[in-house]
Amino acid sequence: MAEPDIDKGIYAKLTGTAAVTGLVGTAVYYGQAPATTAMPYIVFLPAGGGEDNTTQRRTKTVVYMIEGVAATKAAALAIDSAVSGALHEQRITLDADGWSNYALNRESDYRPPVENVEGRQVWRVGAYYRVRVSADTV
Repeated sequence: MAEPDIDKGIYAKLTGTAAVTGLVGTAVYYGQAPATTAMPYIVFLPAGGGEDNTTQRRTKTVVYMIEGVAATKAAALAIDSAVSGALHEQRITLDADGWSNYALNRESDYRPPVENVEGRQVWRVGAYYRVRVSADTV
């Protein structure tokens, strides 16, 4: 059984949600945005997790950090709100047969200090999201 690509499911959900694309278009990046990327944009990456090993059914829990990056606090907050609407208590589609996403929840906020990069402010506002997936059979 192929492993589910949770990253791909999150990307598809974010770039397929009008409230998100209205703010950042398709500027959604795994890990890090390219150095020349203009704000605003979204960065997401797994922050931890793995196999649950709690039942005979194979399950995984992965926590993702997802943040909006923008030139103003208001813009970063708007991106964070749109991401929350797209993901919290929603489901993502997995590309691996035999796997399902059964829970996706926003858990805690992420707000690092404002950065000054080359004379401009960079606001980053986001959250940690817990994604739970399971094999459809035992």
